[in-house]
Amino acid sequence: NEVFDLFVDLDATNEQLDFPVLYTIGRQGIAKTSMTDESLDLTPLFDMILKHVPLYPDKSELPLQMQVASLAYDNYIGRIAIGRVFQGSLKNGSQITLCRRDGTFENFKITKLFSFIGLKQTETETVECGDLAAVAGIPDITIGETIADLENPVPMPLLKIDAPTLQMNFLVNNSP
Repeated sequence: NEVFDLFVDLDATNEQLDFPVLYTIGRQGIAKTSMTDESLDLTPLFDMILKHVPLYPDKSELPLQMQVASLAYDNYIGRIAIGRVFQGSLKNGSQITLCRRDGTFENFKITKLFSFIGLKQTETETVECGDLAAVAGIPDITIGETIADLENPVPMPLLKIDAPTLQMNFLVNNSP
């Protein structure tokens, strides 16, 4: 009831006020649709997700677009770009075009391709539309840039990166 009241206070629409409710206990790993239900696992939660969350639209036939959202580094393969494939698909060893922040385009070859199963990163040959991917082979890629189709490179809108909020002053200690 308190959540419903909060939504009303925030001027939620009728569609937003008609939300499904689950009762969960994370430490025990159980979910229930009603407080009196018997539950042994999170099956009701997964069923609710499948019922209410729409599938990602199939854009696998469109030219490749993957936006870099994070970076990682490996001592053996170098910089790794992590992001979501918004359309098309990625193949290990394929040629791609990098749409840079400054508006220029540069071609590269994917040397390693990874996908994610849960939190585990595993090497793969193909990553499909809608999935997360980690790509190696582009030494100076940065966040917000687009990995695009070689024949039809279309950059995605750049992600805005805020300026750093940490400032450090290194001074000579001249105290007594």
